[in-house]
Amino acid sequence: MTTKIYEESEQIYGGNNLGAKDIFNQRLQYLYRYPVEFKPEVLKGGGLTSQFDTPSDLLSAVEKPEPINYWSTGYEKYGKIDEDNNAIIPNIKYFKQIKTKEETVFVFNFVADAFEDLIKFIKTQRINRLHPDDFLTQDISAKRGWFDIDQYHKKVTKQYYKSFVGTFLGNSNLRKKILNFDSFLDIFLNLYFPKMMLEFPLTKTGVVENNKVSPNMSGLCVEISLDSHSDDYNKFNKYLNNINYEFYTLAAAKFGFFVDKNAPWRLVANLNSPKMREYIQKYFYLVESNGFTGAVLNHSHDYSVDKDGNGTTGPSKQTGNLANFAKVPEHRHKINNGKLEIKAVYGSDAIDPHVHAVPKEYIKNFTTSDIYNKFYIRTHTQDVEMLKDNLMGFYNSYIGNHPFAAISELCLPKDAGIGDYYGPNSSRKTILKSYERTPLTEEDMVSRYNNLFWLKTYLIIRLKERTSGKGVADEKLNKVMSDINQLYYFVDKDAALGYINQYLKQFY
Repeated sequence: MTTKIYEESEQIYGGNNLGAKDIFNQRLQYLYRYPVEFKPEVLKGGGLTSQFDTPSDLLSAVEKPEPINYWSTGYEKYGKIDEDNNAIIPNIKYFKQIKTKEETVFVFNFVADAFEDLIKFIKTQRINRLHPDDFLTQDISAKRGWFDIDQYHKKVTKQYYKSFVGTFLGNSNLRKKILNFDSFLDIFLNLYFPKMMLEFPLTKTGVVENNKVSPNMSGLCVEISLDSHSDDYNKFNKYLNNINYEFYTLAAAKFGFFVDKNAPWRLVANLNSPKMREYIQKYFYLVESNGFTGAVLNHSHDYSVDKDGNGTTGPSKQTGNLANFAKVPEHRHKINNGKLEIKAVYGSDAIDPHVHAVPKEYIKNFTTSDIYNKFYIRTHTQDVEMLKDNLMGFYNSYIGNHPFAAISELCLPKDAGIGDYYGPNSSRKTILKSYERTPLTEEDMVSRYNNLFWLKTYLIIRLKERTSGKGVADEKLNKVMSDINQLYYFVDKDAALGYINQYLKQFY
């Protein structure tokens, strides 16, 4: 049985089964009871003392850690927004799978390394120093990691389309007004989008900024339980009210992790932790764009890579005994992220799989900004192209299912006179004519809707997302549009996009 700190009468019972007032009060109690500082003298249960009060203890030098609280203004965007207020997503080429028996859990490579070392440490310590519980002394492993924001955004955009076509247009006469892409865009952006944007942002940047999106999208989080995030009773009883919780938080800090205050089973990489930076260091290097690999099996290769460290080696070159070199079949290697792939051998299947070293320069004094620059992608660099593809896809899907529009027109007999147009005896009749909607091709997109059009459309959408639909005064907007024109024509589209992104930061 788990050894408890607080008596049964002192426990927290918050959960979604309570009313709003009770949930609020129990939430306050939970936050109040969270152990900011551990003091052995307050522990109840038969004279229990701290497990970490001897100088020789492996955790005695670990500073008492503060938990991470994603509900606070200081950390609500942690791992989502960089130090320059750019929305970011992980670059999955730096991901690594955590070894588990049942789950497929991906996080950043340095997070996986730190987590695996933490679990080894806990397992070596728990036999002699931990009280039996249903947490640390049980099978502890990664249950959940990276939340795929790209797949989530795709689901959001699909829901946008379904809701627009099925609900919004289905319950109105607006569908009759959609004759081409222009009218489709006008109705979608000016009538439908403002009703949806607060709940479901359209751009990937807007989705990342939304506090409802799991912080696991950062690639920095590992959850060791699938417990409910809304069950404060379980959080308190199983974790906070566990005599082993002090050990857990200190061990986590020892390996560079925060513990999530509101989900104690979630470990979050602390990018400012010296220990976590040791793990980051292993992957924080630069690869020269060209040179020679290390020697293996009496040969080496020349190589060249792009800015991401990807490329292919040249043919094998002798580095040792000529007779032994002659035994090495001609071959080349792929280079991926500065590493040669062991089994990617071109030219022969006869040679033993092997790998060469590629010279690297390890960076020691990197900053948090450097970490974001290396391991993350700024979402605004993807937004415009995705917006084009999504809206074009929406329109073509719609007219594919609804190729014709019925248009009302007034009609007169061929022999109608002037008196037939007006008055009570007018012979005018309203008839419905069929109008064929035409799909939008790639050529149409290039010729009729250039990059400047989409940059300005993107600005309008992001302004609505950032200002809750309020936008800005026309005179200010006209000035911004003029600046975009200047940058687009006299510099390039990237400069114009950078300006838009920078301009929007004032609304954060």
